[in-house]
Amino acid sequence: MRKVLIGLLVVLAIVVVAGGWLVGRLLDPEAVRAAVERQATAALGQPVRVGSIEWALSARPRVVLGDVRVGEPAAIQVQRVELTTGLRALFSKRVEQAGLVVSGSRVTLPLPFSLGGSSTPAASARAPDGAAGAAALAIVSVDQIALRDIELMVGAQRLVLQLESSLVGERLAVSRLRLTSDHSVIEGTGELPQVGVLRGRFTLSAERLDLDELLTVASGISASGSEGASAPAASAEAPLDLQIDLAAAAGRALGQEFSDLTARFALTRAGLVLDPIALNLLDGRLDGQLQVDTSQPQTVVTLQAGIQGMDVARLAALAGAQGAITGRLGGQVRLQARADAAGVGLATTLGTASLAVTDGTLPGLDLVRPVITAFGISGQVTAGTRAFSRLGGTFSLERGVLSSADLALASDDVDLRGQGTVTLSDLVVDLTADMVLSEQLTAQAGRDLRRYAREGNRIVLPATVRGPLQTPTVSVDVGAALERATRNAIENELKKGLRRLFRP
Repeated sequence: MRKVLIGLLVVLAIVVVAGGWLVGRLLDPEAVRAAVERQATAALGQPVRVGSIEWALSARPRVVLGDVRVGEPAAIQVQRVELTTGLRALFSKRVEQAGLVVSGSRVTLPLPFSLGGSSTPAASARAPDGAAGAAALAIVSVDQIALRDIELMVGAQRLVLQLESSLVGERLAVSRLRLTSDHSVIEGTGELPQVGVLRGRFTLSAERLDLDELLTVASGISASGSEGASAPAASAEAPLDLQIDLAAAAGRALGQEFSDLTARFALTRAGLVLDPIALNLLDGRLDGQLQVDTSQPQTVVTLQAGIQGMDVARLAALAGAQGAITGRLGGQVRLQARADAAGVGLATTLGTASLAVTDGTLPGLDLVRPVITAFGISGQVTAGTRAFSRLGGTFSLERGVLSSADLALASDDVDLRGQGTVTLSDLVVDLTADMVLSEQLTAQAGRDLRRYAREGNRIVLPATVRGPLQTPTVSVDVGAALERATRNAIENELKKGLRRLFRP
């Protein structure tokens, strides 16, 4: 028995060595390299250069390509491409039912050419003509495809892709997809109905996700080819339509921590759309739609969303107005901005919103004491609190200036109605308004102030609010108040005269 086993091992060794010798004799490495370059260039539509090629013999022979570069200059660099196949097929200079492993690649996005192309089997399997073709290798079919350590780079943003997949006819079934960075770990599965065409559906999830990073890389994929060809041509030659269901337990968005994100993600040549997208942000909830349009010379970002219960104190701190306001923010927003490599610029942001802050305070805003000071009635009116029940209005944003024509504040002591602006670059307020004292404060004010009453038993005074958002200055317009008092007095006398005239 022992002799039989030894004999079998010797025969196997002879077969492997003989097979390797025959492969080396039949397949000239330089001719194979030229054939691979030619076939890959035809399939991708871009120049492909192979730095080295070698054979590795095992149970299944392997063709190993090194230092593969795609494009001029190279936009894709691959350290190693390993193709395994059966020995029998190699004797016919064919690669059949092969396994393909691509590892150590670096892809700089957006590419000057489109990702994804025609997957016509005949085109990929066609051997070159002429003498070189006689010694070349024809790649007929690949059953297993793996991507390992594929770096996707957009500026400073970096995601590393790992993928395991299998081919069933023309369908590529992705059994494992993993994207990692310093801030994210994303995993999932999916499929492409036609291998080589970026059209399919994936389900991804993450314990922690940097959404800004993911959107930047996805935008780079979408924008690939836009510089080298017109958008319609690029779309026709290389379709891109990836539908992704995305969920993340926690992460960062807009530089802030979030939790419980769910989104339906669509990636096409025109850009990417998250519709719907929902997440907990700034202790509140955001639900809406986010669109990134990469079809234009400069990327356009559009957000339409509903906001519920956000901590406005945290939002103010982010804007540089620490301690200016507290409360909970809700409403609807629509913002559109242009983005470049540096991000979204405030100067290019346009938008409208209907927003309200409830149950808050304005620590730096005293609406009562200026009334006392302006009319010299110190001691008659008790200074009010800085709390309010509601502060809201409709707003527009253009060139870094936030404007409102119907700003309204309601509090126990004073209501305020006005119009004005906030310059976001330096957070300076410029507001003209009517201050409406409560009935309780009106009763304390004395007869002099009550002359300015305009709405029933409540004093109404014109005022301005100007200065830094954290400590604005409130000024009562005494001149306008006197004019109003005069008008009120004339109106009262006219009413009395009319009543006397028509008295029965």
